[in-house]
Amino acid sequence: MESNLNPKESFAIIEAVINERKRRYEENGIFLIFWGVLVAITGVAQFLMLRFDFYPEKSGYLWLCTMVLGFILTVICKSRQGRKNRKQHKAEDWSDFVWLAAGILAFVSMFVLNDVRMVTLVIFLPFGIACLFSALRLKNRLWIATSIFTILLAYSTIYFTARYQPLTMAVVATLAFLVPGIQFYVNNKRNSDV
Repeated sequence: MESNLNPKESFAIIEAVINERKRRYEENGIFLIFWGVLVAITGVAQFLMLRFDFYPEKSGYLWLCTMVLGFILTVICKSRQGRKNRKQHKAEDWSDFVWLAAGILAFVSMFVLNDVRMVTLVIFLPFGIACLFSALRLKNRLWIATSIFTILLAYSTIYFTARYQPLTMAVVATLAFLVPGIQFYVNNKRNSDV
C-alpha cells in the first residue's frame, strides 16, 4: 500500500513528533531540577567539608550516599511514569539510553579512578554530551549553550586543585541540569495554563 503525504501533512507529523519530545522533557524538567539541586548541594557540602577540615577523608562518601539515593528515587519515579506512558514511548528513542550510559559511566568512574580531577572529567564529560545531544534534538538554545560550557568546564577541571573539584561539580550541575530544568518546568507550566 503506497502512501502519498503532501508536504503539509508531512510537516504536521514532524511537528507532532517534535512537540511530543518537548513535552516529555518539559515533564522531566523536574528530574533535571532534582539532579541539578542534588549534585550542587553535594558538591558544596563536600567543598565545605574539605575547606574547614571536617572529616575530609570521609567527604567522598557524600557522593556515594546522595547519588545512590538519587538513582533509586529516579528509577522508582521513572518506572511509575513508564507504566502510565508505556504506549507512548517509542523504541527508536535513544535519549533514555544516552542518559543511562552516562549515568553508568559516572557511577563506575567513582570506583575506578583515584585522581579527583579525572573523576570530575569522566563524570561530567558524558553528562555534558548527553545534555548536548538532548538539547540539539530539542533545538533548545539555552541548553545547547550550557551544555557546551559544561563540556569545556569539565575539560578545564584537570587544571584545578583537588580542593575545588566539588565546587566545580556544583557549578557544572547547575549549568547542565538546573538551569535547563527550570526553563522546561516554567515552559510546561506556561503551556498548561494556556
